Amino acid sequence: MLLAAGFPPEAAALEKRGFYAGFDGGHAWFREFEDDTSAFTVRAGFRLSRHYAIEAAQMAFFDMRRRFAGAPGEVVDVRINDGGIFSLSVLGIYPLGGRWSLHGRAGVSLWSVFYELESSDFPGVVNNRRDDDQTLSAGLGLTYDLNGLIGIRAVVDYYTFQPSVPPYEGRRESVPVVSLGIVIRPL
Repeated sequence: MLLAAGFPPEAAALEKRGFYAGFDGGHAWFREFEDDTSAFTVRAGFRLSRHYAIEAAQMAFFDMRRRFAGAPGEVVDVRINDGGIFSLSVLGIYPLGGRWSLHGRAGVSLWSVFYELESSDFPGVVNNRRDDDQTLSAGLGLTYDLNGLIGIRAVVDYYTFQPSVPPYEGRRESVPVVSLGIVIRPL
């Protein structure tokens, strides 16, 4: 029937309803911390129709360091030794023709960031802290369907969170993430 409507077989697979999963590897930039890190994301979603899907994702990022001046003469090292973002989003999908599709994402993100703080005034004494935050997030992506089952996806996501470590307390941290990954669709 789709062939009669003028759609190639790849387009039928690209628009199939059902569950999908994927994983991305990429890079995250923490602007306030003036540092960057690798990011890894696992995604699972359900395609509701040709133009809409819902998606849950878990991102992890690791090992960032920032040194700043604290009280006069004090130097404080902040290390994000583990962190993650869980997000739940709605995707709007626009098929571009052939095997390509564009998607926009808007959702809610839940952050967990673990810090280690060490002061030059008290060397060897580490203060551990954890931040949890809930924010809105957005993203834009482009998918190329390889064979109806597997696709390659390039994604730019944008997150914010509010750290509780000095000197960043009360300031919103902007975190853009650029990644490349694989999407696996149902048969």
